[in-house]
Amino acid sequence: MTESRASGAASLLPGEQGRGSCPILGAAYLSEADLKELGLPMGPRRKCAAAIARLENAIGSAQEAPEPTRTATGAERRQLTLMFCDLVGSTSLASKLDPEDHRELMGCYQDAVASCVTRYEGHVAKYLGDGMLAYFGWPQAYEDQAERAVWSSLDAVATVGRLEVRDGVSLAARAGIATGHVVVGDLLGEVAADAQAVSGETPNLAVRLQDIAAPGNVG
Repeated sequence: MTESRASGAASLLPGEQGRGSCPILGAAYLSEADLKELGLPMGPRRKCAAAIARLENAIGSAQEAPEPTRTATGAERRQLTLMFCDLVGSTSLASKLDPEDHRELMGCYQDAVASCVTRYEGHVAKYLGDGMLAYFGWPQAYEDQAERAVWSSLDAVATVGRLEVRDGVSLAARAGIATGHVVVGDLLGEVAADAQAVSGETPNLAVRLQDIAAPGNVG
C-alpha cells in the first residue's frame, strides 16, 4: 500500500508522468502533513517537498512576469541633413588583411569620420558595417546644418585619404548628403524602439548619392 501511494505521489513531481497535467498544480498545495498522511516514507517525502517548493517558485515567477508593453518612442518630424560615408573597397581589404589588422583599420576609419562629424556638431547615428550615417540638425537644430554637413563630409573623405595604414594599403572614402523631412525615433517592434532611427526618403537619397560619388569625393 505504501509503495502504491509513493508511486502516485511521485507522479505529481515535475519531470515525471504528471508533467503538464492538472495534478501538478494541485501538488503545490500539498503540505508535509499531507504527504505523511499519504503514508510516504521519510525519503520520498523529502523529495516530494523539494519538488513542490520548486514548483511553487516556478508558478510564482510566471505569475509575476510583466506583460510586454508597446514602448513609446516620442517620434518627431524634423528637417535634417543626412550624411552617409562609406569606405571604398572594404570587401577587398577584408580579404587581404588579417582579421585583427582589419579590425584596427576599421576602428581608425570610424574614429576619423566620427571626429569630422562632431567637429561640425553633427551626430553619428549608426555604424553600418563600413558605412556611417550622421545627422545634422538633430538633436540640435542649426540654420546652417546643410553647410555643416558639406564641410564635415569634405573633411571626412580627406582625412580618411591621409590615414597611414600598414603594408602600403591606402584608404579612400566617399560620402553622400541629402536634406529633407524625416521622422526621428520610429518604432521598430512591439517592445523595442530605436530613438535615433529615421524614416523617409532622405536617408535613401544620401546612400544613393554616395554610391555614385567617386572615391575621395562627396555626392
